[in-house]
Amino acid sequence: MSALEGEELHALEPTSTGNSDRQDVLVTGMVDFLGHLCIPHRSETAIDTNLYSRQIGTFGMETMGKLIQMKVLISGLRGLGVEVAKNLILAGPAMVILHDDSIAEQRDLGANFYLTEQDVGSRTRAEASLKQLSELNPYVSVRTHQGPLTEELLSGVSLVVFSETSQSELLRWNEVCRTRNPPVGFITADCFGLASSVFVDFGESFTCRDKDGEEPRSAIVSGVTLESPGTVHTHQDRRHGFNDGDWVVFREVQGMTQLNDGKPRQIKVTGPYSFSIEDTTGYSAYVSDGIVTQTKVPHSIKFSSYKNSLVQPKHSGEEMHAADLSASTPPCSSHKGCVFSLGLAP
Repeated sequence: MSALEGEELHALEPTSTGNSDRQDVLVTGMVDFLGHLCIPHRSETAIDTNLYSRQIGTFGMETMGKLIQMKVLISGLRGLGVEVAKNLILAGPAMVILHDDSIAEQRDLGANFYLTEQDVGSRTRAEASLKQLSELNPYVSVRTHQGPLTEELLSGVSLVVFSETSQSELLRWNEVCRTRNPPVGFITADCFGLASSVFVDFGESFTCRDKDGEEPRSAIVSGVTLESPGTVHTHQDRRHGFNDGDWVVFREVQGMTQLNDGKPRQIKVTGPYSFSIEDTTGYSAYVSDGIVTQTKVPHSIKFSSYKNSLVQPKHSGEEMHAADLSASTPPCSSHKGCVFSLGLAP
């Protein structure tokens, strides 16, 4: 079940991996969400650069500065929910609110690794998990919320993560999150034996600053034609690796110096060693040299609501993408199975 309109859609497919894979997806989505938040940047001195050195290297100081001010609500603390809570707290947001009023049961001991025999029948999952989760990171305020969720509570957080929540509740709270200004990030995830479901909704207009998280590619320029559109040829010792729609920046071009203006240019790939740019007929003739480097340009993504994605989990005119090509189950069947399971939730 996907919320992205106009982007590649992934079907719900059986998987043999554990909860850690799902929580990695969730934390990655949260990090991307951070770049979109209009949170004033806190001074770098407020960040423990020794503790978070690896994260700073991965996310960047700007994103880390937003992360340490983020407030997240996690509702549902069985296996997947507590794994998300653990990893998120280690990442270092300002606050994590735990919500799960269900009394711990014997079966929960095999899912939530913070529960003990003493918790069974006497404490809620949230209460029983609080102490050890709060000890993971002294910079993070971890607390519980008891009782039903309220719109006021959701209005005070940046992001909410649901797990083991009924379909009716998900429909309700997704609509609440979407109507806030700015929207509250909404993620729901569940495991159904060997199958899993992840849904993400960051609102009608979400700005993505890095589409794939990969290092920008570079290539050596070997020629540029004077035509409309101009064709750029790259050295044939290595494929340029660019894709249609990528944005690139030129430098050190001799002759056609108009390309050295530092302006990102969108390209259309014409071959493994060539691509086209804008009209170059008015430019100086190319002489030699030049390096072209891919640059990440922010682009807007429109997310579909949870309600719409239940019945239309793919972009109009596209086929559902199979996450596991070795599986015999059609993607649409996996999606319907997960939707059916969610509908049975109490």
